[in-house]
Amino acid sequence: MPNATHSMEDLKIYLELLRSNVSFGFAHFNDGEIFSIADTSDGQETDWGWQNCSKEMSIAMFNALTNTAPNFYIGIPCLCEFKGKFFFKALEYLNVSHVGLNTPPLEPEKCPTKPAVLKFPDESYHPYLSKRLTVATPFINGNYHYAKTKLKGVLNEITQQGRRVHVVCGEGHSPSGIGFPVKSTVFAKKRHAFNSDYSRMRTLNFTYSQGYAAGDVVLIMLGPLGRILASEW
Repeated sequence: MPNATHSMEDLKIYLELLRSNVSFGFAHFNDGEIFSIADTSDGQETDWGWQNCSKEMSIAMFNALTNTAPNFYIGIPCLCEFKGKFFFKALEYLNVSHVGLNTPPLEPEKCPTKPAVLKFPDESYHPYLSKRLTVATPFINGNYHYAKTKLKGVLNEITQQGRRVHVVCGEGHSPSGIGFPVKSTVFAKKRHAFNSDYSRMRTLNFTYSQGYAAGDVVLIMLGPLGRILASEW
């Protein structure tokens, strides 16, 4: 598996892995996701009010963030956004130290061009963390237009090879104009999806019922991917 560079350039790694039919996962842990780990008070809203925090969700999100699978890329917030608040919180959860600036820049435009200098824990804690830690936003922000075009192109190539693409997206989104064939579509609740859908969708029974198989691509478009593929045209 290619090593992440903790930069927006890592998008190219994911596109190539998709083309090559290599099994991998990428998860986006930006401000809302990190906040949902930090706040365990029942009823506190996150994600612009679409989801309520809870102890159960905090545990599930923490377990996802600290997943030690060798082919799982972990995207965390940028040092320069939110004055570094969620960047440092993510590092705390991952037991990673920041060896660069003591105080992050206040404006994103002053963000250093080089990746943050990080000190990782012993490999016995997480053998792949230094190779899989990356940025949370490779599909949006500065990469939005590039990602939208390239990702659609790669997914079209995949379907032409006979591989299948499955979609999980939020109620109210329309993947009908997505630009490539979709084998199956599942809609999660628009509000409080964790409460209603998480326990169902994480089971093997759900996987089997959707017909997911080796070589298939599953796009969970409830965040950035939904923005570039299902909503913002």
